Amino acid sequence: MDYTKLPDLRRVVRGFDMRMDAARAISQVEILHAGGSADTLPATDLRTFFIACANAVDKTLGGDGTRVAVGGVVLNSNQVVVTNGDAVVVHDNTGAVQAGSPATAEVANGVLTDVKLGATS
Repeated sequence: MDYTKLPDLRRVVRGFDMRMDAARAISQVEILHAGGSADTLPATDLRTFFIACANAVDKTLGGDGTRVAVGGVVLNSNQVVVTNGDAVVVHDNTGAVQAGSPATAEVANGVLTDVKLGATS
């Protein structure tokens, strides 16, 4: 990884060093991948590390520290990441909790296919 392709961190303490270290770490996993290695743990660890960093900084900017989810998806405040079978609180367009909530999310092949509301009384 060419360090110049990463954002400039000159306003951050040790920013240049962090940029160089990140580029070296990314290069390591790129080399493993290019060499045909089936070991994805180093890349997964690196991704998890960077996501944790992004979420920690998000808190300092007034966020709740969950803006970036696994897979690196940047979430808006009205978005969530769900997996099959997750319970999801559903709101209507006024923000009120929808009758029958929480709902069950149905996900297939990484795509939300349905949201089944529970029985209402």
